[in-house]
Amino acid sequence: LDPAIGSGHFLVDVTAYIAEWLRDLRLAPDDTEEDDELIYWKRQVVSACIYGVDVNPLAVELAKLSLWLATIGEGKPLSFLDHHLRVGNSLVGARSLDVGVRWKGLLKAADDNEDQLALFEADEGFSQNLSHSVGLIRDIETTIADSVSEVKQQEELYEVMRGTIAPYIKLADVWTARYFGVTIDPPTWRAVQDYVLHGDKVAGISDLVEQAQDLAETHHFFHWDLVFPEIFFTPQG
Repeated sequence: LDPAIGSGHFLVDVTAYIAEWLRDLRLAPDDTEEDDELIYWKRQVVSACIYGVDVNPLAVELAKLSLWLATIGEGKPLSFLDHHLRVGNSLVGARSLDVGVRWKGLLKAADDNEDQLALFEADEGFSQNLSHSVGLIRDIETTIADSVSEVKQQEELYEVMRGTIAPYIKLADVWTARYFGVTIDPPTWRAVQDYVLHGDKVAGISDLVEQAQDLAETHHFFHWDLVFPEIFFTPQG
């Protein structure tokens, strides 16, 4: 992982390092030509092992270009990288693993027996959706994309994964917006959950969510365990 990838030099070097180590194990398929073996492993590594984040969208595109140039194989399509190279501020965001248990800072004291907030407590399907997302990412990572159609299949799987996670990203954006001047009390938070997860409309809630989304876009909120669920969650969610 490089949490500030710039143009991707570190990721290119570490891809080569891991690929060379794998090549020396002589585990490539029997029909892989010796000259192509390093490229074979580079393409596998860049799809499954390399992660990068940058607040600058142009830097992410440059990093993709750097990795494409480093993994070009004769007759092979460009590797699918969108699932591992993402735009975001790696220092600003929410983690469901931290706040999803019980977040007590909004209330008077940690030992109070009053209602407390949980990031996704209103949605019983959270673990199920995370499990589904992890499975989709694993399908992407284990695909050996030797054709454009297989890359397109990876893209389609990733879009399904993003759709599955989207409501939780939106909630995490609202959660993080509290640190940028958006005031949320426990009843409002529950109304936000009901609106985002179930479509229940309450006056003013859609405006609050839209305000949080604007802040998320401006400051590039980045929620690590929702963007890269396969790292933080088991296949069971």
